[in-house]
Amino acid sequence: MYNLTPIDIIIEQCYDDFPMTAGLNDKILQLLKVKTENLPRDKKDVILEMDEMQLDPELKYLDRLDCVVGFEDDGEHKTQKQAEYVTTIWIHSIGGTWMMPLCFIFTSASATIEQIKPLLFKSITKVEEIGLDVLGLITRMRVNFYDLMLHLEVSPENPKFTVGSKEVIFLFEVPQLMNITRNTLEKYKLKFYEYRTSWKHIKSLFEIESETPGPQKTKLRMTHIKLSKDDRVVPRYSIETLSNSVATELRAHVNEGMLSSAAAGTAEFVEMFDKLFDLFNSIQETSETELTSSFKGTEAQCRFIDRVLAFFDNLKVFNKEGKDCTGEVKFMNGWRITIKGTLLLWNIMKAKNHPYLLTRKLNCECLDKFKNVLLVPIASASGLISTPSFYSLYLQFYVTCYFINEKLHDENEEFNISHYVRRVFRRIPPIRHNIGNTEMNASESNSDIEDLNTRFGGLMRELLDLGR
Repeated sequence: MYNLTPIDIIIEQCYDDFPMTAGLNDKILQLLKVKTENLPRDKKDVILEMDEMQLDPELKYLDRLDCVVGFEDDGEHKTQKQAEYVTTIWIHSIGGTWMMPLCFIFTSASATIEQIKPLLFKSITKVEEIGLDVLGLITRMRVNFYDLMLHLEVSPENPKFTVGSKEVIFLFEVPQLMNITRNTLEKYKLKFYEYRTSWKHIKSLFEIESETPGPQKTKLRMTHIKLSKDDRVVPRYSIETLSNSVATELRAHVNEGMLSSAAAGTAEFVEMFDKLFDLFNSIQETSETELTSSFKGTEAQCRFIDRVLAFFDNLKVFNKEGKDCTGEVKFMNGWRITIKGTLLLWNIMKAKNHPYLLTRKLNCECLDKFKNVLLVPIASASGLISTPSFYSLYLQFYVTCYFINEKLHDENEEFNISHYVRRVFRRIPPIRHNIGNTEMNASESNSDIEDLNTRFGGLMRELLDLGR
């Protein structure tokens, strides 16, 4: 008892209120129902986010539960294989700002369709039963999720799947699509209309800017040109490479004779995806241009989408040997499904009287921020970004359930449970803060900690009420 800290007390309370079980947890579903039952109808329209993350294998004995955790577990079946991956599903409002973790499963290898599909279908069914309307599913183009898409018979012509009588739109996350697009530009030769692309044009632009005195007009650095294995999954580098400033400078250097005229094709390609990313990254109703504003299916937005789809119809991909690999690359199919799915989603939202669609909500931001919470302490301790342990993810997932607050989805609000722990801690009278004071005798320390535990339980429920 003497060494308990505020976060320990919160974890103890989590054990009581949210039993640690893989799969769908009835306690979390009950919390979700309580949180959303009084919301306006438009804030009950939701999107599910699904992704997979690698774990640092770890077995840990939990004295309180008298069991060992860290094995493969999908909530219904456990094995003696050590868990090395977690597949998790979050839920967020498409018309509001609330979000919440929903469920997870632990697997010894990358999850298979047979493991993912039951979890996904059960999640959709249960969420619908508590009065929410699941409009879509967002995931990343990992091999198993792409196979799931094919299994569900999702295609650009039919960007949805059915769960019972419920139709759910299937979408791939745009920042990751930008990563795949950038990597395709680096690896292959692309041809569309009269244009050709080459990665050497991007490298040449970087070299010219590096040798030119004064500030660079693009954000290109050596990191963008030669991505490490870890950097290849970071969208920022791809987005900065496929940007308007890069397209503009490529054209400028062509006009000045510093780059060959062939670089105009690479500029066209880069500009196309810069605008496409703008269309899928809106964060406010109105912005400088219609493409960066919220999606309303305006004439300009639809005209650009038609242009992009025609571009994909004409795009051909060739490897270094000149072999046509168009049918082998997946990024075009991913883009087509996401574009057609977004159009279908907007038609549904418009019929439900939503005024607009903020397309950044079609990214896996909840999952990314949650991962950052797990990785930052590891990076601070080791100096390297590593994989979280089974137990750290377990705890963070459930502690997060206590601090569901609309501000968590605000870009300016730190998505970090410790932020809310500190906020709660400041509300406790100062005399209760000296948990680690060695001058306190045992009875005083125990009394203070028990009182602190009681106060935390009540204050955490108050924070939960703020999110309703």
